[in-house]
Amino acid sequence: MNQVIDTLLYISGLKWIKNDKEIHIGYKKNERKKYNILFEESKDINTVNLCNEKVGVFSSSKLISKVKGDTLYLYDIPNTIKTYLEQILMNPRKPVIDILSLHFRKIVTKFLLKRKTVVPIIQPLPYGEKSILFMSHDVDLLRFSKFTNIFKFHNNSCLNDILAMIDITRDRYWNFAKILNWEQEKKIRSTFFFITKKKDKYARRYSLDEARGTIEYLVNNHCEIGLHLSDEKILNPGFVNREKSILENYASEIIGMRKHYLTENFFEYINNVSFSSIHYDSTAGFRNNIGYAIGTSYPVWYNDILEIPLYLMDSAYMHLEIEKPYKDLLYYFKKLGGIFSILYHNHSFSEKSFPGWIDSLEFITNSYCQKNKVSLNGKEIYLWRKQIDNITINIKDDKIKLKVKHIYSELPMKIDIFYQKGMRSVLIKPKEHKNEKYI
Repeated sequence: MNQVIDTLLYISGLKWIKNDKEIHIGYKKNERKKYNILFEESKDINTVNLCNEKVGVFSSSKLISKVKGDTLYLYDIPNTIKTYLEQILMNPRKPVIDILSLHFRKIVTKFLLKRKTVVPIIQPLPYGEKSILFMSHDVDLLRFSKFTNIFKFHNNSCLNDILAMIDITRDRYWNFAKILNWEQEKKIRSTFFFITKKKDKYARRYSLDEARGTIEYLVNNHCEIGLHLSDEKILNPGFVNREKSILENYASEIIGMRKHYLTENFFEYINNVSFSSIHYDSTAGFRNNIGYAIGTSYPVWYNDILEIPLYLMDSAYMHLEIEKPYKDLLYYFKKLGGIFSILYHNHSFSEKSFPGWIDSLEFITNSYCQKNKVSLNGKEIYLWRKQIDNITINIKDDKIKLKVKHIYSELPMKIDIFYQKGMRSVLIKPKEHKNEKYI
């Protein structure tokens, strides 16, 4: 339950509360603390209105909160969050955890301000941005032009497909130069996940020897390389470490991965691969849908692995037949923030094989990038979250002492400080605030 409360405090920007000398947060009262923020233990589910959104929460009544003396009583937020992170409850169209966290921030801030306590909000994303873009690419197929493909009549091959047998950069599935030009124009930083198996139960893939030149090309263009974990029946830390070591013969510093073809049981998967040498994962998404697979778009810890949820996969989006949610695609990112994590396969950029797909992908990305300028790769997001976890804030006599324990990320963090009569914002660069400083 500690990681669940950490998730709530991180997204709400109130992580300092956990170590505050005067504030206790939990299920049972701490008589030694001046203020208590207590959660109700409940197995009943009620629908309540939070931040103008109807959300199901664990609570014995529709009463959201109450104050008695110096104690704030709330519904069972940790248990509600836990059920979403474990996929016991799921609402693909709403980031329920983010809604809960924003409401928690508002109600706790109001409670503390009335008691003349200064309230700092550590914004969960760099620069205090509402939302950032995480662009990734799963390299499932390196080339279309194989003898088993181009000489099949129904594949509608052309002379270029035959020439691509000699020059892979001409292949209709390769597309890496096109992708990099497209991303550099939009100032997008991305991660490419490579699979190690030449063949799996779904299709023939490629050998890493064949991919060596492509990997070098991407690394030379400052792209991150990650592991596209093979889809196997038995997954454990040992298997992950072996797959990672194979890929590290072709690219160094592999710290992130995504499971090939995602998974239908993410919670079981993430527990099976925890405590390996991988630092972050980005598998929590849908094969045939888009949305919030674990109730949030923010990076959250599962044991020792940071999960960066996947919001949209190209093939899932293109095959949605019920609705094309163009209008609502960015609604919650504008309202609640988070990481807009999207996956485009390199072969999706083939207009010949997938006519019309690139237009839809362009529409999605352009719609986002018009108002959001920050793009990070997986490693940068991981280091950012590590940086947030390695700062502490202490409040004494309305003075705020910031301590930066370790430097992981150079990205600035924004702290909004609320007082009874107003608010001020501070942009913190970790290197400039190493050790202890007052802000």
